[in-house]
Amino acid sequence: MLKSKTILVLVLAISLVMGMFGFGMAAERQFVAIATGGTGGTYYPLGGALAQMLSNYVEGLIVTAQSGNASVAN
Repeated sequence: MLKSKTILVLVLAISLVMGMFGFGMAAERQFVAIATGGTGGTYYPLGGALAQMLSNYVEGLIVTAQSGNASVAN
């Protein structure tokens, strides 16, 4: 019982400190490219959908899908 309360207090304290330092800082943008298959294949639309979802829901992250040789290159 005491151990779980200690862990809870520790987690809350860490969250509070991280929240205090997180405000006022400009979000740094990060760019990520997902390598997919050719534009006519299955993996390109899948990679595009994944890139759009990540860009929409992860703050400061810009993801694009890039066509490539996919499994042929491997």
